[in-house]
This record gives sequence, C-alpha cells and structure tokens, in this order.
Amino acid sequence: MTLRHPYSGIMNEQSRNQLAQHYFSEAPLLAGAAVVVERVDGDELSLTAAIEPWMVQQTGVLHAGMVTAFGDHAAAVAATLAGGLEQVPLSVSIHVSLLRGISGERLWVRARPVRLGRRVIAAEAEIGGFRDGEPVLGARLAVTLVPVG
Repeated sequence: MTLRHPYSGIMNEQSRNQLAQHYFSEAPLLAGAAVVVERVDGDELSLTAAIEPWMVQQTGVLHAGMVTAFGDHAAAVAATLAGGLEQVPLSVSIHVSLLRGISGERLWVRARPVRLGRRVIAAEAEIGGFRDGEPVLGARLAVTLVPVG
C-alpha cells in the first residue's frame, strides 16, 4: 500500500517507518525513550521502547502518565500517516483503561485510526509489556483528535 504525504510524495513502508520515527524523536517527552518504530502496516503503527527507571512509579510498573503519553502519541502518529496529514493532530479527549501493570525492560504499542474525519479523528492504542518474550496487554486507549492547520 502506498500513501501520499504532503511533504514526501508517494511513501512506501520504509519511508512511512522513517516518518513515524521522526515524529517520536520530535516529541520532547518521548524523545529520550529509545522508541523503535517496528512497522507501519496499512493503518496500524507498531513500536517498542525501553522502560527506563524515570518512567516507572514506586511500585516498579510503568506510570499511568507514561502509558497515556505513549498511547496518545502513537494514536496521533498513526492517524497522521493514515490520513496523509501535514501535522500530527491534537488530542481533545483520551479514555484510558489500565488493565494491568506494565513492567520489564521493554514495552510495545499498537495504534490505529478508527475513523478519519475532516474535523474529528477517532483512534485507538494498546500498550503492554513482555512476559517470557510474549506480549501482554496492559492498557487500552480511545483517543479523539482534531487536525491542526
């Protein structure tokens, strides 16, 4: 599948991954999080990141604020790529369901737009950790975004 992005012409999977990686490196809160965009497949964005000591709360699990930050930004980047938007849209509503604590060395995130409207975008994200090398779901987010510009 190819996508036309206003700044990059026709984009293949590799250039979509690079653009997604760029959007994460420009986000001040997540820039130091060692985010690795694993793939952009169709409308879905998948990434992993190291869980650093500054990201966890006193119990050793990923702080809910970090869960929200990763999910929110991933949902916005997935919507940006799927919709060919010029800028990452802004969140106006975020619903977070914390299902279980996320701990370990790495986390994973999957995000995708649910509806790409001209004025309102709905997206969702799942965040989790790894147990014995297998992904374990820790949280789900529903995000409502609005395009900027």
